[in-house]
Amino acid sequence: MMVSGPRLPLATARNAAAEAAVGDKLVFLDMDCIPTPNCWPIMIAIWIRKTGC
Repeated sequence: MMVSGPRLPLATARNAAAEAAVGDKLVFLDMDCIPTPNCWPIMIAIWIRKTGC
């Protein structure tokens, strides 16, 4: 998501992204976080195991 205009504080930017998001799960990554290619399948498997969803 790209928000034009003055720079937003991190919390404000994340709130704007959360409001625009579609779906029941939302993950934020900071710019210094570089996920591995298998990151999402692992995260989804952990989510399913912990929540049963």
